[in-house]
Amino acid sequence: MKRLFSLCALVSVVFASSISASAAVGANPEVQLTLATIEFQAGNFPKCRQMLNDLLKIDEANTTARELLAATQHQMKDDGAAAATYERLLKESKNPKGPYHFELAMIQYKQKKTDEARRHFELAQKANFNSGTSNFYLGVMDFSSKDWRNARNHLTASLAYVDGKPMESVTRYYLANAYVQLGKTDAAVHNYYEVKGEDSDSTDTSNKGIHAVTDAIRTNAIKELKALDVNQRYATLTLQQQFDSNVQSNPSEVDNAVAASQQKSGKSVLSVAAGYSSSPTRKIQITPAFNYSTNYNYNYLARTFNFMSFTPSLFMVYKPYARFSGGLKADGTLSMQNMLDPNESTRDLKYRPFSLTANAGPVMKYELTPRITLGGEAYWRPKRFYLDPATGTSRRSGGGVFGKLSADLVSGYTWWNPLLYVSFEWDHPAGTDFRMY
Repeated sequence: MKRLFSLCALVSVVFASSISASAAVGANPEVQLTLATIEFQAGNFPKCRQMLNDLLKIDEANTTARELLAATQHQMKDDGAAAATYERLLKESKNPKGPYHFELAMIQYKQKKTDEARRHFELAQKANFNSGTSNFYLGVMDFSSKDWRNARNHLTASLAYVDGKPMESVTRYYLANAYVQLGKTDAAVHNYYEVKGEDSDSTDTSNKGIHAVTDAIRTNAIKELKALDVNQRYATLTLQQQFDSNVQSNPSEVDNAVAASQQKSGKSVLSVAAGYSSSPTRKIQITPAFNYSTNYNYNYLARTFNFMSFTPSLFMVYKPYARFSGGLKADGTLSMQNMLDPNESTRDLKYRPFSLTANAGPVMKYELTPRITLGGEAYWRPKRFYLDPATGTSRRSGGGVFGKLSADLVSGYTWWNPLLYVSFEWDHPAGTDFRMY
């Protein structure tokens, strides 16, 4: 009898405690929300959803409960209900809207509602919430619609944010393919190499799906690099018909300005270019080229201003695909003018040397961040003008120096991709009339 009495007493105590707890829950929404959170953490999503629905019936303005309800619906793969809950939060909640836009965009992207997903990804990144991931998905959608330029802008922007780091291999791969479509082979090779060199080990488990494809992405990048490991040759020929209201008395390749001819003339301009470029995937890339151009003025009085120019050039760069690359660039131009010989008939016009100019010096490029590329170049510029007088201030032969530093910015917007630069030029010919500092 004593044992039976004790058992009855215990049951009575437990029953009384349960009644007290239920009363407390019914009277205190915070306690009910805490219990629902515990069920969510334990993975009991149906029970959690029921508790939250009951809570929201008596406290519709409970934003935290509605946020947890949206997350619960998403875990139960009820994306339609989760999307409706996030849309209601966007309308009613006074909290920052960035997280709601992002979660809604992810659901709509999964549902292949690309227009709606794009709008909410854009709003999320404008609110500075998961900007890296938002730009990543915007870039992928641009890529799928073959909008290569916007794809480049968004994918490059994704690389600048911490939350975009787990997708870096995939982002670089898409970015490389976008550069291929834009015809920017060097940038494409650089990004393929970044994919190839990525560290595949990661302790971040929040993007398992993305990490699962990293090895496959890297394998594809290596295949693309092999496809780009080719030497290229090119040749172009251009013929233009123009009218000049004041024919130049200098070849277009010569920087020093002199008075124009005061003659009007129709003219033809012929340009021929040919070159060779070794593989951009090798440690040293060599690019020799040759350009020829000439103009013909139909006005006989302007025919002494017919010029032809020959320009060989050579560009060598070490590791063009690397984050930092540098090399040497050199070119020279021989310009010839259709002119009279004082010892011959006035009708006897011949092409004779007019000027010989050159540029030679180092160049470099450095990717400061995925969105900012720095560049630098410096050249020595010797020049000789064959018609210079023996003495006097009008001599243009001499030498000079040119330097330039630049910063190329790729933003997340098509209309804002500025190139900033500062340059210095020191031109020191023998005569003082054409000196420039």
